[in-house]
Amino acid sequence: MKLILQPAAAIACLALAGVAHAQPAPMPTLLEAATAIREHTTTSCELVERSLRAADLHQDLHAFITIDRIGARRACAEADRAVAHGRKLGRLHGVPIAIKDNILVKGLPFTGGTRALQGYVAAQDAPAVARLRAEGAIVIGKLNLHELAFGATGNNFAYGAVGNAYDPSRFAGGSSGGSGAAVGARIVPAALGTDTGGSVRIPAALNGIVGLRPTAGRYSGEGVLPVSTARDTIGPLARSVADLALLDEILSGSRGEVQPRPPAGLRLGVARAAFYDNADEATRRAFDAALDKLKGAGAQIVEIEIPQLREVAARVAPVTDYEARVGIAAFLAKYKTGVSLDRLVADIASPDVAAGFRNRIVSASAPTREAYETALKVERPKLQALLRGAFESNRLDALLYPVTLAPALPIRGTEMSVTINGRTTSTLAAYIANTGPTSTAVLPGVTVPIALSDEGLPIGLAIDGLWNSDRALLAIAMGMETIFPALPAPKQ
Repeated sequence: MKLILQPAAAIACLALAGVAHAQPAPMPTLLEAATAIREHTTTSCELVERSLRAADLHQDLHAFITIDRIGARRACAEADRAVAHGRKLGRLHGVPIAIKDNILVKGLPFTGGTRALQGYVAAQDAPAVARLRAEGAIVIGKLNLHELAFGATGNNFAYGAVGNAYDPSRFAGGSSGGSGAAVGARIVPAALGTDTGGSVRIPAALNGIVGLRPTAGRYSGEGVLPVSTARDTIGPLARSVADLALLDEILSGSRGEVQPRPPAGLRLGVARAAFYDNADEATRRAFDAALDKLKGAGAQIVEIEIPQLREVAARVAPVTDYEARVGIAAFLAKYKTGVSLDRLVADIASPDVAAGFRNRIVSASAPTREAYETALKVERPKLQALLRGAFESNRLDALLYPVTLAPALPIRGTEMSVTINGRTTSTLAAYIANTGPTSTAVLPGVTVPIALSDEGLPIGLAIDGLWNSDRALLAIAMGMETIFPALPAPKQ
């Protein structure tokens, strides 16, 4: 973890000398923190120091690549002066947050989780970061990720494997592993990640928190190192759906409070063959118990089939492979990183990412422009029509499935393959098996925690909706959140 350290004579900002390694007080949720600052029951600097101490306490998670101690302390001092002088406050005034390190934050190092970009400092904020700062949020640092956001475990060979908030010996998920671990471990109340095939929802589920993949295009994607411009989106991670709703309002510019929609009367689709049958026993047990609770609350569980979902989704794969090559090269040039695509690829440290780039993205057999156009303009509309048909013919309010086929597994070196239910496959394929098809169709989705496994590991429920139903989907998730018992905080 690269630290930006504060000199001894720099701004104190209520730093608690002598207790840097003391157990920090529990971190409130995003809304709780903002309310407490506004109501003078805490200060911004108290929360910033709490975050910094928690980050130090949890260094074994490798959640951060950069921590901006100087900038965070200066910002919190100014935030507290604004409160003291009665100035108008933003909705996130003085609240510490953290940002995945594939998103530009002005004045902070930007690595994309890879060695070639080490030393590059962003000259501007991504628009999404600017929106959060305009509401008073304080960025305390940049979060670790699966290298170049190409993976589902968060095992980064350049900056360390991100450990799970509930068991650091297990992976946090990816690619936004640092975001999931930092929020799950209560280091920050909320974080930004990015999601192409499940990279917000997987770490949210594995770390026992909530996450939102919005409809693609709902938030600005400027200032984000791309994987696939057709599929990528920034997504928030937090500890309550109400926090997600606030962040979505700020990031999208939408208006109107989200009210919980109770499960009673909802029609919720379950496609067992597509999403459920290959899950491990702990996940199936938790999912079945969640469905029973929803039924008990008055929801109607509609058993459906989505024939050939995976086959149709697989035919859209050239979109990601083609756009990664073109989009990354364009980003490197646009933001004057001084790094070429060839050098970036040559310096990849993580074996799974290096193999993926060699075999699919920069190889002679990489998708042609013609294959890309066919996948984007012919195959993706077929996938979208298939999902729209499933929703409309069954009159669904949402589609439900386990976010992952299994809870977090132990960190074991390269993790190129895993075995779940006796089936061995690539780790990436196994952990995006459920989130991949709907994100390929760029549907919005929310994940909420529903249980801990017998080993004490979180299991998440995916709640997907049709395009641009983001606020309605958040209302459904908020209603469901009330019937699932809150997971205990991870042991410190």
